[in-house]
Amino acid sequence: MVQKYTPTVRFWAGPYLIIFVSDPCDLEILMNSEKCLGREICKNIVDRYPLGDGLIAIGGEQWKIHRKFILSSFHYRHFEYFVKENAVDIYHYITDAIDIYHYITDAIDIYHYITKFAFDSICETVLGLEMKVSEKISEKYINSTDTATGILTQMFLKPWLLIPIVIRLTSYHKKMIECTNYLNSFSNELFIKRTKEYRERINQQVSTRVDSDNSAKKNRPSLIDSII
Repeated sequence: MVQKYTPTVRFWAGPYLIIFVSDPCDLEILMNSEKCLGREICKNIVDRYPLGDGLIAIGGEQWKIHRKFILSSFHYRHFEYFVKENAVDIYHYITDAIDIYHYITDAIDIYHYITKFAFDSICETVLGLEMKVSEKISEKYINSTDTATGILTQMFLKPWLLIPIVIRLTSYHKKMIECTNYLNSFSNELFIKRTKEYRERINQQVSTRVDSDNSAKKNRPSLIDSII
């Protein structure tokens, strides 16, 4: 529909007016408008299934401040460095999957595999935590995120699910509670762990740079270290 009626598409989803914008110039205007950066609908959902004050939940000037702060950890060269350092692992991981499934199908969806490495990259860049795609915690976090995102999408596509009493009668409610509880516990445990490590480094007067021989890592503290 967006391709057919480009560059701007407007339609109603129940009581909500939905507008899709594909022109970069129009998008720039919207992104610089505090009024258009409101999060009323998102806030109603997040209040029901809390996931903290992240970029999805907040709006206006606060959104700009958080976004500017987070972008420092999402610089392209950081991810480029991660890919170079893990290129061999990525190659072997995907080729192993091809060896397993090529007898069953001619096409393999690599999205599932790429998201695991994207998760590893985000953990290392933002959280300062090295994870391996083979670890179950990586799998569970990704699955919880995918499930929560899928349910949120359904809530926007089916506006009646935005009514609290309605969604509580569906299986979505229980799944969202399980996903948000796990995601919050993962984040809280990680923050407590990193805070403890930071205080120990301060007490021992040890540099926060873990790998002094690696100049790429040495010059980029993780986002969570900056927050602490």
